[in-house]
Amino acid sequence: MQKLLIILLAACFTITLNGQITEGKIIMSLGEFNAYSMAHDGADRKRIEKVWKDYAKDYGKVKHEKKDKEYYMEEANIKFISSFDALKVFIKYEENKNQTVTHFFFDDGSGYINSEDYPEESERIYSFLEDYQNLVAKSVVSDEVEDQEKALKKLTKNLSKLEDKHKDYTNDIDKAEKKIREAEDNIEKNLTEQDDLRYEIESQKKVVQKVIDRMNSIGRKKD
Repeated sequence: MQKLLIILLAACFTITLNGQITEGKIIMSLGEFNAYSMAHDGADRKRIEKVWKDYAKDYGKVKHEKKDKEYYMEEANIKFISSFDALKVFIKYEENKNQTVTHFFFDDGSGYINSEDYPEESERIYSFLEDYQNLVAKSVVSDEVEDQEKALKKLTKNLSKLEDKHKDYTNDIDKAEKKIREAEDNIEKNLTEQDDLRYEIESQKKVVQKVIDRMNSIGRKKD
Protein backbone atom coordinates (compact mmCIF):
# COMPACT_ATOMS: atom_id res chain seq x y z
CA MET A 1 0.00 0.00 0.00
CA GLN A 2 2.78 2.41 0.92
CA LYS A 3 4.65 1.56 -2.29
CA LEU A 4 1.50 2.29 -4.32
CA LEU A 5 1.09 5.64 -2.55
CA ILE A 6 4.70 6.57 -3.38
CA ILE A 7 4.13 5.66 -7.03
CA LEU A 8 0.95 7.79 -7.16
CA LEU A 9 2.71 10.75 -5.55
CA ALA A 10 5.58 10.39 -8.00
CA ALA A 11 3.12 10.34 -10.90
CA CYS A 12 1.40 13.52 -9.63
CA PHE A 13 4.77 15.20 -9.27
CA THR A 14 5.71 14.18 -12.81
CA ILE A 15 2.47 15.60 -14.23
CA THR A 16 3.04 18.89 -12.39
CA LEU A 17 6.66 19.00 -13.43
CA ASN A 18 6.08 18.10 -17.07
CA GLY A 19 3.23 20.55 -17.62
CA GLN A 20 1.77 20.23 -21.12
CA ILE A 21 4.35 17.75 -22.40
CA THR A 22 2.79 14.35 -23.04
CA GLU A 23 4.30 11.00 -23.91
CA GLY A 24 3.03 8.19 -26.14
CA LYS A 25 3.42 6.24 -29.37
CA ILE A 26 3.38 8.41 -32.50
CA ILE A 27 3.81 7.36 -36.12
CA MET A 28 6.75 8.96 -37.93
CA SER A 29 8.69 8.18 -41.12
CA LEU A 30 10.63 5.26 -39.55
CA GLY A 31 7.65 3.69 -37.82
CA GLU A 32 5.67 4.04 -34.61
CA PHE A 33 7.78 4.95 -31.59
CA ASN A 34 7.59 6.71 -28.25
CA ALA A 35 7.45 10.47 -28.59
CA TYR A 36 7.37 13.49 -26.31
CA SER A 37 4.68 15.85 -27.58
CA MET A 38 3.78 19.44 -26.81
CA ALA A 39 1.23 21.92 -28.13
CA HIS A 40 2.25 25.49 -28.90
CA ASP A 41 -0.77 27.81 -28.81
CA GLY A 42 -0.65 30.76 -31.17
CA ALA A 43 2.55 29.53 -32.84
CA ASP A 44 2.82 28.46 -36.46
CA ARG A 45 5.31 25.90 -37.73
CA LYS A 46 7.67 28.50 -39.13
CA ARG A 47 8.07 30.10 -35.71
CA ILE A 48 8.68 26.92 -33.74
CA GLU A 49 11.10 25.61 -36.38
CA LYS A 50 13.16 28.78 -36.03
CA VAL A 51 13.12 28.60 -32.22
CA TRP A 52 14.14 24.93 -32.33
CA LYS A 53 17.06 25.59 -34.71
CA ASP A 54 18.33 28.36 -32.43
CA TYR A 55 17.81 26.21 -29.33
CA ALA A 56 19.43 23.05 -30.75
CA LYS A 57 22.40 24.63 -32.54
CA ASP A 58 24.67 24.00 -29.52
CA TYR A 59 23.85 20.28 -29.59
CA GLY A 60 24.36 19.46 -33.26
CA LYS A 61 23.22 20.19 -36.79
CA VAL A 62 19.49 20.19 -37.49
CA LYS A 63 18.64 18.67 -40.88
CA HIS A 64 15.40 18.74 -42.82
CA GLU A 65 13.89 15.71 -44.51
CA LYS A 66 11.63 17.41 -47.05
CA LYS A 67 10.11 14.16 -48.32
CA ASP A 68 8.79 13.14 -44.91
CA LYS A 69 8.43 16.75 -43.71
CA GLU A 70 10.50 16.00 -40.61
CA TYR A 71 13.61 17.41 -38.97
CA TYR A 72 16.34 15.30 -37.41
CA MET A 73 19.70 15.41 -35.70
CA GLU A 74 21.88 12.40 -36.47
CA GLU A 75 24.48 12.85 -33.74
CA ALA A 76 22.99 15.13 -31.13
CA ASN A 77 25.50 15.93 -28.39
CA ILE A 78 23.11 16.25 -25.46
CA LYS A 79 25.19 14.62 -22.74
CA PHE A 80 22.88 15.49 -19.86
CA ILE A 81 20.15 13.39 -21.54
CA SER A 82 22.26 10.49 -22.73
CA SER A 83 25.97 9.72 -22.72
CA PHE A 84 25.66 8.00 -26.09
CA ASP A 85 27.44 9.95 -28.81
CA ALA A 86 25.02 8.66 -31.42
CA LEU A 87 21.85 10.14 -29.89
CA LYS A 88 19.40 10.75 -32.68
CA VAL A 89 16.56 13.24 -32.40
CA PHE A 90 13.61 13.29 -34.79
CA ILE A 91 11.03 16.09 -34.89
CA LYS A 92 7.60 15.89 -36.45
CA TYR A 93 5.09 18.73 -36.64
CA GLU A 94 1.31 18.81 -36.81
CA GLU A 95 -0.26 22.14 -37.74
CA ASN A 96 -3.74 22.89 -36.42
CA LYS A 97 -5.79 26.07 -36.31
CA ASN A 98 -3.87 28.61 -34.21
CA GLN A 99 -1.77 25.79 -32.75
CA THR A 100 1.17 23.58 -33.73
CA VAL A 101 2.01 20.27 -32.07
CA THR A 102 5.61 19.08 -31.99
CA HIS A 103 6.59 15.44 -31.49
CA PHE A 104 10.15 14.62 -30.40
CA PHE A 105 11.68 11.16 -30.74
CA PHE A 106 14.98 10.36 -28.96
CA ASP A 107 16.92 7.29 -30.08
CA ASP A 108 20.12 6.57 -28.13
CA GLY A 109 21.06 3.57 -30.25
CA SER A 110 19.55 0.99 -27.94
CA GLY A 111 16.00 2.16 -28.47
CA TYR A 112 13.67 5.12 -28.31
CA ILE A 113 13.78 6.72 -24.87
CA ASN A 114 10.60 6.43 -22.79
CA SER A 115 9.68 6.90 -19.14
CA GLU A 116 9.26 3.19 -18.44
CA ASP A 117 12.60 1.91 -19.76
CA TYR A 118 14.66 5.08 -19.34
CA PRO A 119 13.18 6.95 -16.32
CA GLU A 120 16.20 9.18 -15.63
CA GLU A 121 16.84 10.06 -19.26
CA SER A 122 13.12 10.69 -19.72
CA GLU A 123 13.00 13.20 -16.87
CA ARG A 124 15.96 15.01 -18.40
CA ILE A 125 14.15 15.13 -21.74
CA TYR A 126 11.15 16.71 -20.03
CA SER A 127 13.40 19.37 -18.55
CA PHE A 128 15.15 19.88 -21.89
CA LEU A 129 11.88 20.27 -23.77
CA GLU A 130 10.27 22.49 -21.12
CA ASP A 131 13.04 25.03 -21.69
CA TYR A 132 12.38 24.86 -25.42
CA GLN A 133 8.62 25.15 -24.90
CA ASN A 134 9.15 28.24 -22.75
CA LEU A 135 11.25 29.82 -25.52
CA VAL A 136 8.44 29.24 -28.03
CA ALA A 137 5.91 30.74 -25.60
CA LYS A 138 8.16 33.75 -25.06
CA SER A 139 8.49 34.18 -28.82
CA VAL A 140 4.70 34.21 -29.18
CA VAL A 141 4.25 36.62 -26.28
CA SER A 142 7.03 38.86 -27.60
CA ASP A 143 4.94 39.40 -30.74
CA GLU A 144 1.95 40.17 -28.55
CA VAL A 145 4.08 42.63 -26.59
CA GLU A 146 5.15 44.24 -29.87
CA ASP A 147 1.51 44.47 -31.01
CA GLN A 148 0.43 45.98 -27.70
CA GLU A 149 3.35 48.41 -27.78
CA LYS A 150 2.27 49.47 -31.28
CA ALA A 151 -1.27 49.95 -30.00
CA LEU A 152 0.11 51.99 -27.07
CA LYS A 153 2.24 54.05 -29.44
CA LYS A 154 -0.81 54.74 -31.61
CA LEU A 155 -2.87 55.78 -28.58
CA THR A 156 -0.03 57.99 -27.35
CA LYS A 157 0.21 59.58 -30.80
CA ASN A 158 -3.55 60.18 -30.84
CA LEU A 159 -3.32 61.74 -27.37
CA SER A 160 -0.52 63.99 -28.57
CA LYS A 161 -2.71 65.11 -31.47
CA LEU A 162 -5.59 65.87 -29.09
CA GLU A 163 -3.24 67.80 -26.81
CA ASP A 164 -2.04 69.85 -29.80
CA LYS A 165 -5.65 70.54 -30.77
CA HIS A 166 -6.36 71.58 -27.19
CA LYS A 167 -3.51 74.07 -27.42
CA ASP A 168 -4.89 75.38 -30.73
CA TYR A 169 -8.37 75.72 -29.24
CA THR A 170 -6.95 77.50 -26.19
CA ASN A 171 -4.98 79.84 -28.44
CA ASP A 172 -8.13 80.48 -30.49
CA ILE A 173 -10.00 81.35 -27.29
CA ASP A 174 -7.18 83.65 -26.15
CA LYS A 175 -7.18 85.37 -29.53
CA ALA A 176 -10.96 85.63 -29.52
CA GLU A 177 -11.02 87.01 -25.98
CA LYS A 178 -8.36 89.55 -26.98
CA LYS A 179 -10.46 90.58 -29.97
CA ILE A 180 -13.52 90.86 -27.74
CA ARG A 181 -11.64 93.08 -25.31
CA GLU A 182 -10.37 95.19 -28.22
CA ALA A 183 -13.90 95.38 -29.66
CA GLU A 184 -15.30 96.41 -26.27
CA ASP A 185 -12.66 99.13 -26.01
CA ASN A 186 -13.45 100.20 -29.55
CA ILE A 187 -17.17 100.31 -28.73
CA GLU A 188 -16.51 102.63 -25.80
CA LYS A 189 -14.22 104.76 -27.92
CA ASN A 190 -16.77 104.75 -30.73
CA LEU A 191 -19.58 105.86 -28.42
CA THR A 192 -17.41 108.68 -27.09
CA GLU A 193 -16.48 109.73 -30.63
CA GLN A 194 -20.16 109.63 -31.59
CA ASP A 195 -21.06 111.92 -28.67
CA ASP A 196 -18.23 114.27 -29.57
CA LEU A 197 -19.27 114.30 -33.20
CA ARG A 198 -22.92 114.89 -32.31
CA TYR A 199 -21.86 117.88 -30.22
CA GLU A 200 -19.81 119.17 -33.17
CA ILE A 201 -22.79 118.59 -35.47
CA GLU A 202 -25.10 120.58 -33.20
CA SER A 203 -22.51 123.32 -32.95
CA GLN A 204 -22.06 123.30 -36.72
CA LYS A 205 -25.82 123.46 -37.21
CA LYS A 206 -25.83 126.64 -35.17
CA VAL A 207 -22.98 128.05 -37.22
CA VAL A 208 -24.80 127.14 -40.43
CA GLN A 209 -27.97 128.77 -39.14
CA LYS A 210 -26.10 131.93 -38.26
CA VAL A 211 -24.59 132.06 -41.74
CA ILE A 212 -28.03 131.48 -43.29
CA ASP A 213 -29.51 134.16 -41.11
CA ARG A 214 -26.73 136.54 -42.13
CA MET A 215 -27.27 135.67 -45.77
CA ASN A 216 -31.02 136.28 -45.47
CA SER A 217 -30.44 139.60 -43.79
CA ILE A 218 -28.52 140.97 -46.73
CA GLY A 219 -30.52 143.66 -48.65
CA ARG A 220 -33.23 143.94 -46.05
CA LYS A 221 -34.28 147.40 -45.07
CA LYS A 222 -34.20 148.22 -41.48
CA ASP A 223 -37.44 149.39 -39.97
